[in-house]
Amino acid sequence: MTERRLRLGELLLSRGICTRERLLEAWEQKVVFGDRLGTNLLAVGAIDERTLAQALGHQLGVHSGHGKVLKVDPAAIKLLPANIAEQRLVVPHHVQEKKLFLLMRDPHDAFAIDDVRFATGLGVVPILVCEARMWSLLERHYGLRPTLRPIPLDGFGARRRPAGTEELTSPV
Repeated sequence: MTERRLRLGELLLSRGICTRERLLEAWEQKVVFGDRLGTNLLAVGAIDERTLAQALGHQLGVHSGHGKVLKVDPAAIKLLPANIAEQRLVVPHHVQEKKLFLLMRDPHDAFAIDDVRFATGLGVVPILVCEARMWSLLERHYGLRPTLRPIPLDGFGARRRPAGTEELTSPV
């Protein structure tokens, strides 16, 4: 029997990263705007991008990236057409040893990975980024605007985590 994976809200609550009240506020935003729970947590200032990326990476068992840590190689961008990046919500990060390290909001999206593998002829290594960061990357590197909703990134507008909360550092 397989162990059930904690949902994002459950994970954040169990680690003391977010309160029930802040989660409810984010769920209310989700009803109005849609988007993912993590995006709405960023929007209401309940969590910062780094903490969200680490929590999502931990939840899904993959590596994650955030903010200024993401130094996208312009040569990698040229490998993937904008229409695939937009359709699959992915951005190439860099190439190493015939593998494309791919920034994705859903690192388990097999269709996106297959499309990128076919388009580039390279193996794909997924790296999770939160939805709002993906929007920013698509705009910066491809000139695309997947959303007009402003979300605070890079420490602007996000509230700090409560003191003493456990930091998530690696995938399970």
